[in-house]
Amino acid sequence: MSVAPIVLAPGCQYGCTWVNTHFMLVSEMPHGGQKLSGYGKDMSMYGLEDYTVVRHVMVKHS
Repeated sequence: MSVAPIVLAPGCQYGCTWVNTHFMLVSEMPHGGQKLSGYGKDMSMYGLEDYTVVRHVMVKHS
């Protein structure tokens, strides 16, 4: 395999990179678009992040 895909892929701004393969998805692999494509990530823990908000709650028990 050529080194070019490995070097170029991190600089590309899109959801998936396939080299010598096709549309193969597993539940652990994020799938979806980026930026203004209108699609988020699904089929992975990354998809869950779209529905969560990090919050900090502090309670002083007396």
